[in-house]
Amino acid sequence: MLRLGIPTIWEEDWKKIINETEGADKQLLTTQAKMAHLLKRIQEVEATPQRLAWMILWTNVFLILSGARAALEHKSGYTLELLSRTVIETRLHLQSIIEPFLMSDQYSEQEAKRETNIRMAAYSAWCLWNDVQVYERMLKCKHMDAVWDDTLEQKMASSQKDRETYEALFGPLEIEDPLRLKEERIKQEKNIRESMQRVKSYLKHQELKPWFDKLELRSRDRKWARSFFDLLDMSKASIVHGFKAMDADFAYVLYQKKSMILHGSTVDEMFLWKDEILYPNLFGSRSSIESLAEEIGSNCNTMGVVLYTLQRDLWADTAI
Repeated sequence: MLRLGIPTIWEEDWKKIINETEGADKQLLTTQAKMAHLLKRIQEVEATPQRLAWMILWTNVFLILSGARAALEHKSGYTLELLSRTVIETRLHLQSIIEPFLMSDQYSEQEAKRETNIRMAAYSAWCLWNDVQVYERMLKCKHMDAVWDDTLEQKMASSQKDRETYEALFGPLEIEDPLRLKEERIKQEKNIRESMQRVKSYLKHQELKPWFDKLELRSRDRKWARSFFDLLDMSKASIVHGFKAMDADFAYVLYQKKSMILHGSTVDEMFLWKDEILYPNLFGSRSSIESLAEEIGSNCNTMGVVLYTLQRDLWADTAI
């Protein structure tokens, strides 16, 4: 039986640390302290699909807050923009899970609770299935060859000119012992297979297998987007409704803008225009960085409230 390990991070002196900070950092840290204390209410118990989904979402939020604090300290508006996109996506996932509770005209309270539990199982299955996809791609011969084949290094070592070019770009050329490389490759393949088998074994859970089977079937369609929303058969209208439910003006447009930054498909967000001259936008203003950090903190706080509400039912029989 798979169990959840609960880190005792609530034991940190959060009050002292919070009192030593100010501004947006104080807001982020206060929210992070609340997230830490959510774990104080639960014990290490069986990792049901619903509890696993909760812990995945909790971990996402906690790490986003840690990342935002680090980005704020280093005045990295770029990092905060990327984290902001992650926040929106995580909140949309959570919004999709609890959607039945927001549709009182279609679900009774008990029906909403049951449907939410089903969606939490779907979220766990989707995350685990994505892990399996990565493991399977890693085990393909061409990918393993790209990591462990030393033919290129051997070729460069035999040519003084090629070697000098390589070392000018990447540093000293290291030639590994072929036998050791073979042993390390076998070891890595073994570790990957064991990790994949562990995930696949859990996906046999009666609440996860139907979703896993659906994911496997859908993955054969190259046009399938592989998103959590598609797994739930949510329409584009439902997703847009999710943005509106965030009470964030132009949330969908902001999501698109942050996606452009993530994919590097924008000029306007990467440069400053001044008198027909483009300057790389390396450092945002203090106010814009603070504003981004506060936006992240606010969204994480909202997700923390939702996770607290879900937690009461998921650990109702184990609460300390």
